Amino acid sequence: MSFDINKEELKKVTYLQVDQLQGRAVPLFACYHGDKTWELWVPNNGGLQRMQAKEIAEGKYFGKSPAHEGDVYLEFFDFMCKRGYWKPIVFLIEGISDDLQNISACLAKLDLFYRESKQAGFEARRFVITELEYLFSVCRSLYDLLQECNSKMWSTFKFNDPSLGKKPLPSSFGEMVLENNQLRTKEQIISRYAMPDMLAQYYTRQADFFTWLREYRDYISHSGKSFEYVFATKKGFAVSIDTKPFSSMSIWSDKNTQPNKLGSVKSFTAYLIISTFKAIEEFARVMSKIIVFPPDIAPDYHVFICGPHVSYLQNLSTHIQDEPWYE
Repeated sequence: MSFDINKEELKKVTYLQVDQLQGRAVPLFACYHGDKTWELWVPNNGGLQRMQAKEIAEGKYFGKSPAHEGDVYLEFFDFMCKRGYWKPIVFLIEGISDDLQNISACLAKLDLFYRESKQAGFEARRFVITELEYLFSVCRSLYDLLQECNSKMWSTFKFNDPSLGKKPLPSSFGEMVLENNQLRTKEQIISRYAMPDMLAQYYTRQADFFTWLREYRDYISHSGKSFEYVFATKKGFAVSIDTKPFSSMSIWSDKNTQPNKLGSVKSFTAYLIISTFKAIEEFARVMSKIIVFPPDIAPDYHVFICGPHVSYLQNLSTHIQDEPWYE
């Protein structure tokens, strides 16, 4: 939902430099000023009204430091909300934010399923399977949300090299990295889309993981099949690492596997999420180097994400080798 608010009203917001908008949308998130103090403005009758806010339950907010220990910082949101919050892609940025919340809820549910299945003794296998299916789907969709952001704004970007960016981009990540179902080389991407070398390198680096993710997401969605071998063990949920897609993963070790080649679901989901988040973070870093962006609208602040389950996204790397099991 968008609102037309004049610049004089927007100047009430102490943490935004609205004179620097340059056609961008206003990221009217709350701001945490420390010591449990929040600043929150909402549109009202064409103007802005300040609201009394003691806490923000879920969403993005500005702050010089996180309001809660479990809140998450991602460079993508910090950069896109402060430098690249253009109206045509606001809904895509918000979609990526929603998916992050959903991924954190997925991890919370897996944790809940394990605790409750152990205490109550109910069969949780089907619960775990549906969460794994969902996780594959949402991680896959995040790539297309990223690509659509790039595609929608590509023709409007001012490149550091003015000879670049003259050809439109597809809205699908798959169309960017594949041609006749074969991976494009960096040179092929540059030639086809008049793209900076650094961005073409980004696509080729992401292509292997993306195609692996795409293959098994499509396998689940279109074949009528699912993850067949999911087990509830005393230490936590496990999958058969002899079966696809788990057999092609390089993360397995003595620490995150059990006898009979059972691998930790906790390790697998951490790997899946970390790899997807790396794509999101690297996208922001690369774009910031090849495109002339407008000034930072909140230079003294960062963008943080809070929510009831986002703390599950912290320290994910420890779940691969150091803490791969629930017990």
